[in-house]
Amino acid sequence: MTEGVAIIDVWDVETFDSELRGDLDAHTDVIRAYMLTLRRQWLEREASDRTMPYPENPYAGEFMRVRPASRPKASCKTSWWSRSVTRAAS
Repeated sequence: MTEGVAIIDVWDVETFDSELRGDLDAHTDVIRAYMLTLRRQWLEREASDRTMPYPENPYAGEFMRVRPASRPKASCKTSWWSRSVTRAAS
């Protein structure tokens, strides 16, 4: 662990530092749209006979560009970046 770096609770957005929160806040629309679409597509597939191909998430490209930009800010504090983003987007 890096000395002087506060640990964040990935389930509590209030523990995120201002830099990470600012980065996530700047991309809220993309993160939320990606996560909601992912969930909807998963539910649709689970309710189907599961023979259809997995649908493409139209927000995937933009989400993947946002994710690496935020990762360094979170990685020194926790390895649970995906959970923090999922929680922040909900």
